[in-house]
Amino acid sequence: SGLKRVHGLSIPSGISLQQVSLLSSRATGLDPGSLCVVAWGLADEARSGDVDGTFLGRSFDDLFRCAGVSPGDLWGHLAAGGARTPRSARLFPVVKDLRTGTLGFLWAEYEAARQEGCRARVDLWRRRWVQ
Repeated sequence: SGLKRVHGLSIPSGISLQQVSLLSSRATGLDPGSLCVVAWGLADEARSGDVDGTFLGRSFDDLFRCAGVSPGDLWGHLAAGGARTPRSARLFPVVKDLRTGTLGFLWAEYEAARQEGCRARVDLWRRRWVQ
């Protein structure tokens, strides 16, 4: 994984995580220390521009069914159009806190729960996009 100063996080098999530090400025409206954690399945990148691409190695229909999210959650007003690709999905919110159990690690923890047969909660992620 490409994570800095993170302890106690178990990364599920088949996925990678990358911490991306974001530049802050008045133009971007981002606070200093803002970052996002990008999670992806090992084969996702090859199809990230495809309408039928994958996230965490699974179809978006599987994500909708298992996580309880909808196309509108991921693509907003683009949900009805043909721009529904993994690259255009709102999957990785900007955060400042990197601890287990926080929004930054939602998708890693979702995948770990899914691999164990549990249903992961995505309420925290959904609230972040509604704000």
